[in-house]
Amino acid sequence: MANPHKGEVTFKAGEDSHTLSFSANALAELEDMLGVGVNEIGSLMADPANIRMTTMRTIFHAGLLDENPDVDLKQAKAIFSKVMPTEAVGLIVRAFTLAFPDAPAEGDANPPKPGQDGTGQSS
Repeated sequence: MANPHKGEVTFKAGEDSHTLSFSANALAELEDMLGVGVNEIGSLMADPANIRMTTMRTIFHAGLLDENPDVDLKQAKAIFSKVMPTEAVGLIVRAFTLAFPDAPAEGDANPPKPGQDGTGQSS
């Protein structure tokens, strides 16, 4: 069973169950596969009008690597083809989002410490 606290998302492809997750190693492999950093990958995924299905398939492939480090592109394509495109994209987005559970919201990279923002008592 998938552990969402570890960023795992389980799904069925035909009769088989698989797990997508993006550990540090899977993300490093993904960076190598796409030739861009994780932040740019996140930006690509946030722009559905311009994301290519080949890019999503590559991200899907990388997400399978934690479950099976030896899965090759041919095997990943076979699994990917058994999932509806919208479901595949949803699975990828969910697993990718779970990989960064503590990411600060935009503008919150350096939240104020107590007493710095004019509220509460400073010590």
